[in-house]
Amino acid sequence: MMITNPTPNSFDLQQRSVIRSSSSFHPRLDAFNATLSIANGATTGAPFASVELPEVKASSETPVEIDQTVQITDLGQYTNFAKVVLGSEEYKLVVKGRTGLHQSGLRAITVDYNQMVTLKGKLPVSAEWFFADLGHS
Repeated sequence: MMITNPTPNSFDLQQRSVIRSSSSFHPRLDAFNATLSIANGATTGAPFASVELPEVKASSETPVEIDQTVQITDLGQYTNFAKVVLGSEEYKLVVKGRTGLHQSGLRAITVDYNQMVTLKGKLPVSAEWFFADLGHS
């Protein structure tokens, strides 16, 4: 996941991933709006943004690409998200939303999507390393 061009109200989000499935079924998930929240242990914070996830037709390997400007819905929660990302080796992001699932020949069903993913964060730069790199101690 790459976040660029931050402003007080938005940021650009790019995500490239591949969904893999060994199932003989190949359903289609409708595009849907998903909220993004940071997880802290068993607690999930309020959403800081919403992202539009594209329609996905499942196959053995399905590429999914997101490239959009995302509006920040809660600046306090987004600030917390940035602190966690920058101060952690890894963090948990919660993606929630509701969509439709279609399998040929069957009636569409509603799916409540609630997924927690673990992502790599950025450890903070230590002052000793920073000053040593500048030739100071």
